[in-house]
Amino acid sequence: MLRFGLVCAFLLIGGIEASARPRRQPAAPVNNLVLPDKMQLSGGERREEISTDIGKIELRWERSIERFFVRTPERAVSEVARIVRRVLSSGIFPPGFSNFSLKWNIVFFDEHIPSGQIPLTILNGCHPGWMVGNGERADIYIRARALAAGCDGSDKKDNSIAEGALIQVLLHEFGHGVEHYLLDNAIPHDRLRSEGFATWFEQYASSYSSDLNQKEIVKNLKELSRFKVKNSPELSHFDGTAADYAYAAMVFLAIEERFGLRRMLELYDVMRRQNLPFLAAIQSRYDWNTERLMAEVDKLIK
Repeated sequence: MLRFGLVCAFLLIGGIEASARPRRQPAAPVNNLVLPDKMQLSGGERREEISTDIGKIELRWERSIERFFVRTPERAVSEVARIVRRVLSSGIFPPGFSNFSLKWNIVFFDEHIPSGQIPLTILNGCHPGWMVGNGERADIYIRARALAAGCDGSDKKDNSIAEGALIQVLLHEFGHGVEHYLLDNAIPHDRLRSEGFATWFEQYASSYSSDLNQKEIVKNLKELSRFKVKNSPELSHFDGTAADYAYAAMVFLAIEERFGLRRMLELYDVMRRQNLPFLAAIQSRYDWNTERLMAEVDKLIK
């Protein structure tokens, strides 16, 4: 059975589409998103400041969401920060990542927060999590009920399953922060590249987590990618569906499979130095045009 995975997002203030639903026209600018440390939460809340090897984390959450997961948000976020540091310290990433550090601002919220704080284009799309990048700061929003019970609360997961989903979503959002650092703010936003890297990162980092099964994650990404090929095969056709995210991750996996992880990461150096967009940089670095790239992805997913 085809399982449509979680769809997360990277948002930039000023016009990046936020909805997870298929949409051909750009969404309205995301200008009225309240910062995580300024959001009004319903009921009791907790605040923690966590010192980690990837930067200081300011964390807030509604107490009511603790029942959805095995760990508290504090423990889950701390675990993911440790995983990210282990990945970045593995010797695969560029030496500059020894100093990788961002100011992380994270909020977990339930469905009944005071209105007007999050644009409806995001809430209607049922994103379980998203990140807003702004210089050296990374703001992460986790919609806890969407992870644990679906956006309408009708499909509640076992706590251990919800826990795995939470770790996976957090890895995805932290992956956006890693890519933000790779790009050094030098390249315009590209959803295909951004969501592809973050989805690739979550599956790669999952091998460092006892809560996740990397083989199952990759299997699901391949299933979703085959669905994408069957229904909307154009590489540039990115509506923000789970299948789009999966196929974009397969672009990175195909390059990694053929050239290795270090050479895959060299792509970002090419984008920065030559000021090239994503697909043009792939052709410049690996001599793969769009047709060759799609053929390599097809070999990987079949």
